[in-house]
Amino acid sequence: MAFSSCFKCYPWFHHHPHLAFSFSNKPTSNSTLSVASTRQHHSLIATQSFSSSSSVPLSSNFTPDQLLDTLRRQSDETAALRLFDWASKQPNFKPDSSIYEEILRKLGKVGSINSMKEILQEMKVSGCEINTGTLLIFIECYAKFELYDEILGIVEWMEVEFGLEPDTLLFNFLLNALVDVNKLKLVETAHSSMISRGIKPDGFIEEGNLDGALRVKEQMVNAGCTATNVTVNVLVHGFCKEGRIGEALGFINEMSNEGFFPDKFTFNTVVNGLCRAGHENQVEEATKLARVLTSKGMLPDVCTFNSLIQGLCLTRNHAIAMELYEEMMNKGCQPDEFTYNMLIDSLCCRGKLQEALSLLKQMELSGCARNVITYNTLIDGFCKSKRIEEAEEIFDQMELQGVSRNSVTYNTLIDGLCKSRRVEDAAQLMDQMIMEGLKPDKFTHNSMLTYFCRAGDIKKAADIVQTMTSNGCEPDIVTYGTLIGGCARLVDLK
Repeated sequence: MAFSSCFKCYPWFHHHPHLAFSFSNKPTSNSTLSVASTRQHHSLIATQSFSSSSSVPLSSNFTPDQLLDTLRRQSDETAALRLFDWASKQPNFKPDSSIYEEILRKLGKVGSINSMKEILQEMKVSGCEINTGTLLIFIECYAKFELYDEILGIVEWMEVEFGLEPDTLLFNFLLNALVDVNKLKLVETAHSSMISRGIKPDGFIEEGNLDGALRVKEQMVNAGCTATNVTVNVLVHGFCKEGRIGEALGFINEMSNEGFFPDKFTFNTVVNGLCRAGHENQVEEATKLARVLTSKGMLPDVCTFNSLIQGLCLTRNHAIAMELYEEMMNKGCQPDEFTYNMLIDSLCCRGKLQEALSLLKQMELSGCARNVITYNTLIDGFCKSKRIEEAEEIFDQMELQGVSRNSVTYNTLIDGLCKSRRVEDAAQLMDQMIMEGLKPDKFTHNSMLTYFCRAGDIKKAADIVQTMTSNGCEPDIVTYGTLIGGCARLVDLK
């Protein structure tokens, strides 16, 4: 059982502020609120209806957004449903997905599950999108009224009836609800369903809640649920993510005694954990571990090599990193864009620009896609070496290769042009940046500002600050520090 999915995965709440767990009430009877399909669209029959148009809090020519806003502000579910019933009878009105989902929330609060299902059928007929958020409304309702044994059934029903495939977000939310009330057998069933669908259960660990994951893992063991390789690997990943490498190795040993066999994913996780910290002794340990694994027949893959190369570059063992790249090629392991980008960055940082270009050529010959990071790294390297014309050539190559430029691309070259006293070219490049739909940020403006301050043109420098604020770009400490320094320099010259 992988525990990362089972716990507090909160990002969903930001997108669905109306859903919040409550585990106290029982569902209300559908006799109070029912759905009668008497026309092409439904008619919600509540205990009473609007007596006259004057009692309706909307004009007859309302927009869908106005209706949605009014529905959300209705604290009384029955009043909201009566409003929806009235709106449904208006000519030329067709509810959209947002309105339907708001009604589902209102029905869910009072437990009208059959009515919710009928609304869902109407959404399908009307062609409204039914997505993960729609299903989450159902799961929240089932959890609220403690219908835990039926939760998995509603997930399967939604998949069969509406073709809605559950994703990681949905399973994280579902498992979180089940763990909260210690329904561990259902957790195991849900997890098995998750794994069978090829869904990666790593949300909880990614949130950094490793200790919570370990606590629930103990609950699972006590409940007789056997840990799987996925469980162990996710927890090992959690230890390594937090830099707790010793605990990761100890945990692997502990689980090995319980029948766990470490696989390539396990060892790659540990190698990556050792290398990402950038400590030389840990990188050496990672290299030794990789050699041991190779001797035991577990050959390193691109993930293994990338972790080692990253560690070697972080510890400035650049020559060894290049040797490892050659070994990688000799062993028939194809480097990916991450491999090439790290090595190109390493070469550029040391001013070995021709070697970096050679590696770019090798990248092309191998069929590996060059991305914006590749080109940004090269442009930065050439700018720092004051080889601006070549940086501009690389900038132009991006368009020919179909690689979209981003703000970093423009900011890097603009800064290089300013430092080479080509401020007019930098200004033209800023105009081009805007034409491509990219908004100049504080880094863009600060480069121009630095040039004018050094040139003693405080008026133009002040104009740049004014332009920043008028365009909604907040000046930072670098902006003001540069401007103050320019003013002080001007005073000294006088």
